[in-house]
Amino acid sequence: MPQEANVITSQPEPVRTAESLKLWKAYLLVFISSSSGLIIELVSSRIMSPYVGSSLYTWTSVIGITLAGISLGNWLGGRLADRQASFQLLRRLYFLGGFASLGIIPLVIPVMTSGYIVGLPTQVRVLASTSLLFFVPGTLFGTISPVVIKLSLNDLATAGKKVGSIYAVSTMGSIAGTFSTGFLLISLFGTTLIVWGVSALMIATGVIFCVLFNRKNLLRSKGLIEAALVVLLFLALSIPLAVSGTLNGTCLKETDYFCIRIYDAITQDGRPAKALALDHLVHNYIVPSDTKTHGYGYEQVYADVAQWMSEKQEKIDLLVIGAGAFSFPRYIRANYADSTVDAVEIDLGVVEVTHQYLGLDRNTDIKIFTEDARTYMNRSNLSGKYSLVQGDAFMDVTVPYHLTTLEFNRQVKASLRPNGLYMVTMIESGTNGKYLRAYIHTLRKTFKNVLLYTPGQVLSSSYRSTFVVVATDRDISQPPQSSWSLTPADELNSYLAKEPPLILTDNYAPVDNLLLPVVDRALDGTGNR
Repeated sequence: MPQEANVITSQPEPVRTAESLKLWKAYLLVFISSSSGLIIELVSSRIMSPYVGSSLYTWTSVIGITLAGISLGNWLGGRLADRQASFQLLRRLYFLGGFASLGIIPLVIPVMTSGYIVGLPTQVRVLASTSLLFFVPGTLFGTISPVVIKLSLNDLATAGKKVGSIYAVSTMGSIAGTFSTGFLLISLFGTTLIVWGVSALMIATGVIFCVLFNRKNLLRSKGLIEAALVVLLFLALSIPLAVSGTLNGTCLKETDYFCIRIYDAITQDGRPAKALALDHLVHNYIVPSDTKTHGYGYEQVYADVAQWMSEKQEKIDLLVIGAGAFSFPRYIRANYADSTVDAVEIDLGVVEVTHQYLGLDRNTDIKIFTEDARTYMNRSNLSGKYSLVQGDAFMDVTVPYHLTTLEFNRQVKASLRPNGLYMVTMIESGTNGKYLRAYIHTLRKTFKNVLLYTPGQVLSSSYRSTFVVVATDRDISQPPQSSWSLTPADELNSYLAKEPPLILTDNYAPVDNLLLPVVDRALDGTGNR
């Protein structure tokens, strides 16, 4: 009689490590490391903005380098975990991550102003500086999760469940770090202090971790001695940063949008003035006691257009997009008593600094809206409300592309009266001109007439310069005259014909790519506004 074959069943063997980590502690550890990593990722863009702007290239480099660092860290962490997963290794990874984060603070200025970095093309410069500042911290953050997972596993039968839950909590930490930084931390503390806080959190986690797992022999524990030395070293490095004011950063006020600074300046006629700088670019010069003067030459074009309208007995009802130091809004109110001014400024911090340092009366009759210009246009019934719209939200490196598009131009036109004018400041290189040409082509899809004012013969120059574009449906057989040069229609058409017409839309507006040659010049210090 045939015998039945013996059936051998095998059970997963338990995973053994010298030390084991309870699951709730694993959750806490990966939550802290992941949230810290995302906090550093978000503030890294703000750290770089005063030097290279907050463009598509900045964010691309920040995200790419952070992911590269985390990827390498995961690989290294996995190898370390298989070789020597231990509490000692884990706390040391936290210590190293903390010190790497702290090292970002004193390295920012040397790296971002280095002659080796500044001379590079923009994309390479941003990528190189991001790598030097943030790759190592990202790598160290990435090593932690594999070690935590290895210390948490003691049974292959439940390994999938444990690993999945640890990754879920890690992702929750990343989400918490993202939202807390974007919605709260930057506006409360500024980027430099946040980086220091992440460093302190990582080191504190390593210290607390050491204490929790050496409670029986605290006084004899080598780990406790190591933790004490780490704390002393952290304090020794942090105190000079605090005493020197480095932890306060270089900004007068740091907001979710800009690093805001105020400089003392001198006007062309020798009077003391104040300069408002947003990130790396001076946005306005203003003499707080005299709102009838202009700091920048392009503002004279605005004044000339307003005077031209006044001479035609037209009431000035002005909308300003990107108010900055409120120089033009205050000029209009000071010179045209029957005028009205609405000012849209996305950054409440800019408005507050203008009140505190640049003489804007808190009881001003200028109506101030602290929101994005598109949301203002979307939510408001503005049909035919304004006779003049001024746009000064475009910087040389950072351009809010959604304010350049055909769809936005249509909203502006709808807010204007039939004879209204839309005037916009742009920074471009004449010979490059890709962005300038695309913008004028786009305006021509909405407005019958588009004028271009320049400070001389800059269309043939490779240096970046400021341009004022005026768009309207009204008759311009006798256009506004200005101290700036009005480009003749045939010359403008010839200039536009040098590139295939590109229409900027909400769906397709490659502004960062069009501006790349200008950005290169802006960041290497050549050209003038």
